[in-house]
Amino acid sequence: MTRTFTGKWISGLEMKEPGYRRFVVRPVPGGGLSYAECEHRCPYGLIHMRWEQAEDRFTLKVSVPEGTVCEAALPDGRTCTLSEGDHVLC
Repeated sequence: MTRTFTGKWISGLEMKEPGYRRFVVRPVPGGGLSYAECEHRCPYGLIHMRWEQAEDRFTLKVSVPEGTVCEAALPDGRTCTLSEGDHVLC
């Protein structure tokens, strides 16, 4: 498996508090991509996210390190706050 850092523009990973204690994941699908994956090691652990677009179904997977909070914003406008752990949003 190839891991590519897609950065802020495609993954939508953005720090909201120092050390990524609070961060945002706001994926931006399109441009012919069917998925993107991003990892970032912050002082609290590994942030990992992957989004996939298959036909009309969008899936976002996010791993939130212990001691951090993720604000997830899906392309359809839905938002949610995620605590530590692994999450799957459709």
